[in-house]
Amino acid sequence: MGEDPYRGYGPPPHNLVLESLMDVAARELALAPAELRRRNYIRPEQFPYTVPSGNEYDIGNYAAVLDRVLELAEYRALRASQAQSRAEGRLVGIGVVGTVEPGVFDWNAYATVGVPEGVKATSVSRRCRSWAWTMSRSGSTSRTSSRSA
Repeated sequence: MGEDPYRGYGPPPHNLVLESLMDVAARELALAPAELRRRNYIRPEQFPYTVPSGNEYDIGNYAAVLDRVLELAEYRALRASQAQSRAEGRLVGIGVVGTVEPGVFDWNAYATVGVPEGVKATSVSRRCRSWAWTMSRSGSTSRTSSRSA
C-alpha cells in the first residue's frame, strides 16, 4: 500500500454530487445530458486554463473525447433501446459522466483540508509527474513516457 495521499478524500463523492446535479440541470433545461456537459467543457482555445484552486490545465479537447466515447458506445442505439425498454415498463438508465483525473500529484489539493500526519510523497508521485510532464510538453496525449510499472 502506498503512502501518497492520492485519491483519498474527495473525488468520488464530489463527482457523484456534481454529475447528479448536471443530470438535474439537463432535465430542467430539456437538454440531453451529453449536450449539457459538452456546452460546459473548457474549449481547446481556452487552454492553458487556470481553475479556482490555482491549478493549470495545459491541454485538452474534452468535447472531441466525449464525441468519440459516445460513438464507440453506440449512444444513439443505447438511447433507442432505453426508450423501447421504458415503453415496455422497464426502467433502464444510461449514465454520462465527465471528470478530469489529475495526472500529476498536486499538494494544492490539500491546501483546504491539510495533509494527514505522517504522509509523505513517494515514487508513485514522481512517476505520475514524469508522465504528465511529457504529455503536456509534447502536446500529445499518447502514453510515451519514462513512467515505470
